[in-house]
Amino acid sequence: MTTDTTVLLLPPCWAWLASLAWVAGWAYAQAQLSYFLAQCQEPGQLLAFWRVWLDRNFGPAAPRPRWFYKPLGGCLLCFNVWLAALVFGLLLVLAPPEPVRLWPLHGLAFVACSNAWLRARLARMGL
Repeated sequence: MTTDTTVLLLPPCWAWLASLAWVAGWAYAQAQLSYFLAQCQEPGQLLAFWRVWLDRNFGPAAPRPRWFYKPLGGCLLCFNVWLAALVFGLLLVLAPPEPVRLWPLHGLAFVACSNAWLRARLARMGL
């Protein structure tokens, strides 16, 4: 008889719901991180240099390809998608949900939840 309490024997439906709860919770935190980084890029803030560098090197008048502009922070939602993919990958390595298995579509659910949280926050602010 084992006394290991880290193993949860959940029925399949509960395991699925627990994994979605893990995804939704971390997606909310990641959306807040994207919003925080966007606010830090405003003029006069800590990361304002990033926006200036981005506009100069990848903005509309830049000689380099402009398709880097949005994922690097020119568009908050585009930036959020790439940051969500990075955060989800790091979470799988650093803080995986132990008693729950993640299915391949959980990555898409993570990005979708993160964008939904971010869109809701922007809608509340009237942006």
